[in-house]
Amino acid sequence: MNYFRTGSLPDSYSRSTDGLVGLVELPPHLAFVSLVDVNKSYKKAKYPKNKSVRVPPKDFCITKCWKENDTMDVFGFLVAATLIAHASAKVYGRCELARELVNVHGISRAAVGDWVCLMYKESSYRTYVTHTNTDGSTDYGILQINNRYWCDPPTNGCNMSCRNLLNNDLRDDMKCAKIIYKEWQTRPLGGFSAWNGWKYGCRGTDVEAYVRDCF
Repeated sequence: MNYFRTGSLPDSYSRSTDGLVGLVELPPHLAFVSLVDVNKSYKKAKYPKNKSVRVPPKDFCITKCWKENDTMDVFGFLVAATLIAHASAKVYGRCELARELVNVHGISRAAVGDWVCLMYKESSYRTYVTHTNTDGSTDYGILQINNRYWCDPPTNGCNMSCRNLLNNDLRDDMKCAKIIYKEWQTRPLGGFSAWNGWKYGCRGTDVEAYVRDCF
């Protein structure tokens, strides 16, 4: 079994039968990763100081940040877990994003202003954000792609997991966005009108201002 030295814990501490409980609140993009096995039925209990606490041995550290049988104190654990949680959270710079869209994802120079404006209006260039809509559906990632139609079953128009839209790699985001754009291209306002951020925030504005100084 793997153990981590807790150091000094509060006298009253919540625990489960399977390990350390919920010390770190992860951002939405990593909410699906089980860093600790949390038992919802746990009760508050007296927890002795300087006690070694069992944690899940295999999938606990998703980046192999420590080896089996290594030990660390609670503070070190919190720091490490926080760094892991934010490792794939990225906020793009405006020109950084513009150049990547053109040089990596094949967006034309003429259209990149619309894409950058759209991403600013939808997510402020953040790759990890989610938004729950009034209909209960959720928008994911830098392009706020909706799970009711485009990612995850049953519809899954882009044939991908919504979780793939919450990391630093924009290939899935752009692959799905191009599918959405193509499907909406025949509509009166064109492919970008699939996004309210563009329709109400970019349409009819000088979107070139977002990228003019980037190239």
